[in-house]
Amino acid sequence: MNLQRLRYGLFAVVFLAACAQPLRQLPPAPSGAGPVATAAPLRWTLDGRIAISNGRDSGSGRLHWQQDAEFYVIDLRAPISGESWRLSGDGAHAVLEGLRAEPIIGVSAEALLRRELGWELPVGALQFWLTGRPQQASARWRPEASGLPQQLQEQGWQIEYRDWFRDLTPPLPKRIVARNGKFQLRLAISRWQTDPAAPRRD
Repeated sequence: MNLQRLRYGLFAVVFLAACAQPLRQLPPAPSGAGPVATAAPLRWTLDGRIAISNGRDSGSGRLHWQQDAEFYVIDLRAPISGESWRLSGDGAHAVLEGLRAEPIIGVSAEALLRRELGWELPVGALQFWLTGRPQQASARWRPEASGLPQQLQEQGWQIEYRDWFRDLTPPLPKRIVARNGKFQLRLAISRWQTDPAAPRRD
């Protein structure tokens, strides 16, 4: 797999177009709350696989994401070549490793990815979306019968939740699909760990 293609595909993600049934606006909610009554943990780790296509090229890789409040460490590894990159930071800075010989530093993940790769990826909001909750109460969402979100739309992004780990407390997403025109991203999460040891802050 060509890691360059995978890297560019990941940063190109924009989410699934809205379906015919209208999404509805979330009622006012306390900070950290989501569409369901249980709040997602502030510290978590997930492992899974991503598959990305831009309509011409496609690739897949293993994803390891550690989150401790605002601080994150995101690792992506190609399964065959073993090539990898790492994005880490918080609300005040970000570091991208693996793209060049030396780490690249920016004031935010969004600004760093925009400058280096020309892509828009709202890492700050994605930290919320991965746990099935919006970043802001003004987000729009459609629930499934259980009350868990089936679709979430925020800041022009849309995400579809295909499956959940319902035995976890609170439930956490298992399969997520994202599309925008020719771009498509699929995320299959194999493991969640909540309240693990904090990521190392190098």
